[in-house]
Amino acid sequence: MLLVLSSIEDAYSLSSNLDKSYFDKAKNFSENRAKTYLGGRALLQSVLQHFFSIENLPKITKSEKGKPFFEENSLNIDKKQPFFNISHSRKTICVGVSEYDLGIDIEFVKKRVRFEELKEKVLSSGEIDLLKDLDEEAQLQKFTAFWTIRESLLKLSGFGLAHLEKVKVDLAKVKISYEALLSENIINRELKTVNLAQFGLLDPDAYLSYTLYKGEDVAFYKLDKDQFIKISSPKESYSFTVN
Repeated sequence: MLLVLSSIEDAYSLSSNLDKSYFDKAKNFSENRAKTYLGGRALLQSVLQHFFSIENLPKITKSEKGKPFFEENSLNIDKKQPFFNISHSRKTICVGVSEYDLGIDIEFVKKRVRFEELKEKVLSSGEIDLLKDLDEEAQLQKFTAFWTIRESLLKLSGFGLAHLEKVKVDLAKVKISYEALLSENIINRELKTVNLAQFGLLDPDAYLSYTLYKGEDVAFYKLDKDQFIKISSPKESYSFTVN
């Protein structure tokens, strides 16, 4: 698996090489949304060119549940494109590419409206107990990490926030249960969470969670202007087995 981090500005600077159809789609977007959309596609295309010798971004379609994937992967052919997932938060964007389906989520730490209610709705009892004795800032740090854990799994399954409360995190057993993955025949997965402060990026106070096939190697890169620079594997905040 490759995980590539970039500022949205650096990713967007690559967009001149995108097919015109992407600009046509983004022409009615707000300026920020257009930059994020085009930057994500441009970064993905550049990753495919640099690491997979795929010159042009393959056609992207969506599953019935709304999950983006390369259309070619739905065809009955031997040669398939890699799987991908894109996430952004504030000024940072991340692209994940793997031979296995994946889900990634990046989220910066911020104050939450009705935080107490949100904790009760989203978190497991073990997570709530962990937060009880922490000050608000530390609680927000932990909550953000726990939120990205759920989002990355929801993006892997394709079901989205409608399944938010169905992801069960067991801190004591270091295990996550989410039955929708089994129903989609998605098995042998792990989930890891890292704090981006280790990378010195634009949004250092942020967390990234990503799913991977059990035993799969992961390489981290950052885009600096138009160069891919390998960065050392980060210390993990959390690591879980899934299902």
